[in-house]
Amino acid sequence: MPKLSFILKKETIPILIKAVVITKSITKEIQWPTISCLFPKNSIGNLKKKWATRRIRMGNSGLKLLVDKWRSILVDGIRKEIVTLENVEKLHLSKLLKLWLDHEKDGDINSIKLYQNYEDNKRKYILAPDSRNISAR
Repeated sequence: MPKLSFILKKETIPILIKAVVITKSITKEIQWPTISCLFPKNSIGNLKKKWATRRIRMGNSGLKLLVDKWRSILVDGIRKEIVTLENVEKLHLSKLLKLWLDHEKDGDINSIKLYQNYEDNKRKYILAPDSRNISAR
C-alpha cells in the first residue's frame, strides 16, 4: 500500500487530528515522528502547534468523542478484516488512517437526504425505528 502524504493546510487539519487520535489511542502517546511522515514538508514543531490549537478548540469532550468514534471504527475494521491486529500493533498509520477516511466516505454514501418538510419525508421514505438503538425495558 502506498504511503499517504499530505500538505498541512486548513483542509488537511482533520487528517492531523485523526492521526493524533489514532496514535494516542493505540500507544497512549502521540507519535509525532510517525505523524510527521504523513506531512513530510512540515516540522514536528509546526504539527504540534497546529494540534495544540485544535485540541484547545475541541476540549476534553470533543477529543473523547473522537477517540470513541475511532475505537468503534477500528473494532469494525478488525471484525471485517479490513485491518489486522498486526497493523494496529505495528502502528501502520497510513493503513489505519485510510480505514477511518474510507469509513467516513462510506458513511456519506449510506446517509439519506431529508426534505425540510416532514410530510415530504413521509411520502418519500418509510420511517421506522432502528431496533439496534432500542434498549430492552
